[in-house]
Amino acid sequence: LNGKTMSTVDFDGSNDYIEKTSASGLPQTKGTVSFWFNPNSLSGERDFIDMVDASSSSSNRILCYLNGGEARFLSSGTLVAQWDYGNEIAIGKWTHYLATWNNTDDEYNIYIDGILRVTSTTSASDNSGIDKIIIARDKGGGYDYEGKLHEYKLWDFVLNDNQAEAVYAND
Repeated sequence: LNGKTMSTVDFDGSNDYIEKTSASGLPQTKGTVSFWFNPNSLSGERDFIDMVDASSSSSNRILCYLNGGEARFLSSGTLVAQWDYGNEIAIGKWTHYLATWNNTDDEYNIYIDGILRVTSTTSASDNSGIDKIIIARDKGGGYDYEGKLHEYKLWDFVLNDNQAEAVYAND
């Protein structure tokens, strides 16, 4: 994958989502996801992207979301990184979210607006079998995102700090 993108979509927080099954080629062991979001609500859990193994109820998944005042990143069913965003994420404000994962080296990063906010070395198993992508909803059918999402991009490698900053500056 080389920076595949989508344009702006407005989600109402109730059964609005995008789902792509049979999405072969999704990054599993390592990768980067990047997108812009402009929320209408920050209450409860709000899921941006969920990449899952469609044929299994296992926890093999990559999930980027907001919950309880934190930007969170889940890999293989494990919360591997979280950052308390305070007033830096607000209703009606465009914010850039970029997350990287490397399950081989147990390294996970969250960048907000081009700035590395958290690095984690939490141990998580690999994400083998990921073949489905859901935007603005959890794989279980809840935690719908409410607001606008723009410029989703996926890479099958980990962007470094300079590359993450460049993605933010050039989007």
